[in-house]
Amino acid sequence: MPPTHFDWLPMFRERVPFAVRPWVYVFFAFCFQMSGGLYLGSLHEIISGRQMLLEDVLMCLYCNLAGMAVYFPLLFRFKFHFPNKTLLVAAATGILICQFLAPLAPNLPSLWALCVLSGFCKIQGTFECMSNIQLWLTPKRDFRVFFPVLHIFILGAMQVSDFVAAWFTHVLSWEFMHLFMTGLFLVVLVMLLSLTRRVRLIPDVPLVGIDWSGAVLWLALLLQVSGLFCYAHTLDWFHSPVIQTLALTSLMTLIAIFIHNKLTEKPYISTVVFRNVRVVLLFLAVAVLEALLATEHVLEEIFYEECMEYGKIQTATNDIWGFIGVVSGCLLSILWMKVLNLNPFRLATLALALLTVYVLLFYTTIAADFDFRTLRTLILFRTMAYAMIGASLMFMLEQMCSFEIFFMALSVFNMFHMLIGGLVGAAIYSYGIDYYMADNFSRYAEHFDHISLSRSLLPFDAIMGEASRTMMFVSIKQILGWIAYACIGSLLVMLLYKVPAVRGGYKRMRTWTAVARGFVKRTARLKSAAAQ
Repeated sequence: MPPTHFDWLPMFRERVPFAVRPWVYVFFAFCFQMSGGLYLGSLHEIISGRQMLLEDVLMCLYCNLAGMAVYFPLLFRFKFHFPNKTLLVAAATGILICQFLAPLAPNLPSLWALCVLSGFCKIQGTFECMSNIQLWLTPKRDFRVFFPVLHIFILGAMQVSDFVAAWFTHVLSWEFMHLFMTGLFLVVLVMLLSLTRRVRLIPDVPLVGIDWSGAVLWLALLLQVSGLFCYAHTLDWFHSPVIQTLALTSLMTLIAIFIHNKLTEKPYISTVVFRNVRVVLLFLAVAVLEALLATEHVLEEIFYEECMEYGKIQTATNDIWGFIGVVSGCLLSILWMKVLNLNPFRLATLALALLTVYVLLFYTTIAADFDFRTLRTLILFRTMAYAMIGASLMFMLEQMCSFEIFFMALSVFNMFHMLIGGLVGAAIYSYGIDYYMADNFSRYAEHFDHISLSRSLLPFDAIMGEASRTMMFVSIKQILGWIAYACIGSLLVMLLYKVPAVRGGYKRMRTWTAVARGFVKRTARLKSAAAQ
């Protein structure tokens, strides 16, 4: 039987076997998702090597995520205008340049700019690869299958890149991770240039009617909000003129976006996205869930490094269990939504239940004699919950929105999913750690007097070090207790919230050719209206 059009993937040259072609795109997609600005697996070595603050490195991560989140409305416009090979070569070249220049960047603004550009290229390359093999993954374009598989690439590559970065840092130095990624994308470029060709499978849609000024305003807002919450704890919140300025400029940019949308016929992100109450509630839900999941970035890291003093490779092995959890969560999502045809909202509720179990287990097992093997169960629950939340809520968003506004809504969804929720949660937890550490020391300071200290055989610095470690244990448990209350409360709300039963009538996705023709017709109408 001859291969079908989509098994064939005609952008490949004739000499490439049919069975190999989809797997080449799988390799490309995983490479794109492994890329980043700076890698948190080498966090402390970057801080010492570049003489940067922790917040400076985290800001690089948020710049990368901001570039990805704001780029979504452009994906289909570029796909329908440029050939697939052109887009993939441009994305791979951009990441190669960013990876090579990141260790050489002379200052923070240039490094942040490279991270934003890397985010643009990362999402463009991933989208091109995944959209081309969508019918290979699910011949009926069923997003109940596609979104969970997509999250295997997104979250799985995140775990792999952290592990590889930690290994390179331990064996060589943190710069070698960037050299490795530079070499990897040289291989990707060679494969693209030698195995693919320029072909156009869908009608050409001109790049007219794109609101570039609106895109710049949204990117500026994301970067300002990222800087505000990233540096707020270090600069003592609104006691700092920098934080006051960022808060004021963020508000002014938000007002400018509203005014711009009123004056623009086709804004970058239409206000229609925010008129659907269910969509707005979904944005709020993903922000709350991301804030609860921010325990990974704050409390877990403090516990590993400050309390237990685990080594970099020892904690990096957790990424293996994280990868297993991601795959398990995505496979469970396919079983729940596709095979059993159950409600995706209840899948998100199940994910929140797993997150609640993770927080309660973390709360009850944290102690000085903590067993490192217990982390495997904790990380499995957390990563499974993360994968299930992402797959289920993204599928719900796709079902709520028409195709014309879906990628606008997806951009806002990822602003809350990748940036705002985690930023707010991390800022609150960092403030809570400082508050409870000071409060606990003030409560227990009366036990440190000349008599009690003279009875101890340990030197004073050892006594204070152990006391600080104990106070850190107590402070983490106190914050975990509040998070457990928040998880249980959110779980009760989701359990009591009524959602329609599944009837099996899910919305179907149109073919790319049909979508492109719709864009062509709308573009023609815009041109004729402008001419009149």
